[in-house]
Amino acid sequence: MRIIAILVALAISCFTPAFAQWSEEEGLRFYPAFPTEKNEITAIISLTAGTPCDKVGLQDYGLDDNNNLSINVQLIPPQSDILCAQMVTHYVLEQNIGKLGAGTYFAQLYLNGAPQAKTALHVSTSDIAILSTGKYADDQGDANLVGEVQNAAIHPVKLVGIGVSFFKDGLLVKEEKIYTTMAVIMPNRTSGFSLGLSNYLRDKEYSVGVTSFSVEDEPVEKGLTLVVESALDRDGYGIVGGYVLNGADHNATQTKIVCAIYDSKRNVIDSIFGYTYPDTILAGQTARFNIFTHSKISQEFTTSCNTESVELAVQEVQVVSEFPAIAATAAVSLAAVAAVNRFRHKL
Repeated sequence: MRIIAILVALAISCFTPAFAQWSEEEGLRFYPAFPTEKNEITAIISLTAGTPCDKVGLQDYGLDDNNNLSINVQLIPPQSDILCAQMVTHYVLEQNIGKLGAGTYFAQLYLNGAPQAKTALHVSTSDIAILSTGKYADDQGDANLVGEVQNAAIHPVKLVGIGVSFFKDGLLVKEEKIYTTMAVIMPNRTSGFSLGLSNYLRDKEYSVGVTSFSVEDEPVEKGLTLVVESALDRDGYGIVGGYVLNGADHNATQTKIVCAIYDSKRNVIDSIFGYTYPDTILAGQTARFNIFTHSKISQEFTTSCNTESVELAVQEVQVVSEFPAIAATAAVSLAAVAAVNRFRHKL
């Protein structure tokens, strides 16, 4: 069943919530899905052509005084004397829009001058942007709603609350509240979130909003360097591994890694977390980690990760290319690690 996110207005004292939309439908969407006025915004266009010989490219975009945003794409078919296989080819194009002031924008996609998909883009004044939301089914077939948020402010935030409202035929049927997996989110850093869905809710329309958060007034000490590597195991599960370096002069305890998993179209498809081994990292030392996705995924995936300990926040995140040690040896030892991690994430 097609799932459409419905936007609803919340009024919680003087706090302005942020909302995100999600749809399985191809066409036009934005990243972040619900940005703040501090975010750089990217339009993501998904379209299909009849042959791989078609030339598809962005022409231009424009914004008028009435907040109407037009994005123009050109598709040029091959010349009649060129032989080309009839094969459906998918294209994903990205157009940088830049920063926009708070408000609602009405976006229209044009293909060779003809109107195609259209959507609304809502830009808030909040400190928290919703980057993306999505769903996946785990190994047991249970549905889960996942997403990722970003702290767009210049100060740390904590206790970021996520409200999820479910609808049937436009009527509210259930509300849930969860918190991001990261306790404290540093400026420009992110955190995933995850909500298990009952069979009743798995196909319902939904809206997702940031309902609350607190500004961290106490100084937060940085000191962790996160190095992230990724690969697929032989069963098709994504592995996010690497290590955390404790650059402080004291121990880092309960060192946690949180990652959002994205497909090649920049849709979030999983949210995972785990701990280093050992989870206490001595001053100046490193500790490794391996975290597995909850379900089999495509070969093409990217990660957005963050780390924290009880005492320290992240200083730097580095992403390196696929690490062959895991990709080549996903056998008995890794299968055991996978089982442990998947069980841990079900708790």
